[in-house]
Parts: sequence; C-alpha cells; structure tokens
Amino acid sequence: TLARGTKSNVTININRIAGFDGEVTVTGPGTTAIKAKIKPRSRTTTGDQAKFKLNIKGGATVGTHELVFTGADQAGRTREARVTLTVQ
Repeated sequence: TLARGTKSNVTININRIAGFDGEVTVTGPGTTAIKAKIKPRSRTTTGDQAKFKLNIKGGATVGTHELVFTGADQAGRTREARVTLTVQ
C-alpha cells in the first residue's frame, strides 16, 4: 500500500526451477493508466532477483491494481510475478 506522491522499491525473486535458467530478463508492467512509473522498464540478470523502482505520481488512480512482471529466459520460457498495489 502506497500513498500518492511516494516512491518504493519492488524486488522480484527469480525461482530457477523446471529448466528456467541462465540469463533472465524481467519486464515490468505498463503503469501509464494508473499514473505510476516503473524504472527500469526491464532488467536482465543471471542472479536470483531483479530490482525496480516504483514511483506513484501525485495524480495516481486510487484503488487496488495488479502489477504483472514477466520473466523470460534465453530458451523462451516465461514466468510471471504478480504484485498487488493499493494506492491511497
């Protein structure tokens, strides 16, 4: 839960199971509709986490929003991480 005009960090943990390995690119969701910003838009890593900055703008849409981050490895396998964001 975040208030309008605040910033936070989002850490996506990468679970390397069922052949999901090597370099992984995690892409953040589009947040234009709720007036928030995720930076960077995507991050590539060989580690177990991808970190993003989340900026909730002053005019952000109040309510609960589901943010879907998508991870893809070099073989084209994908996984999703869902984050529930409540803007106050």
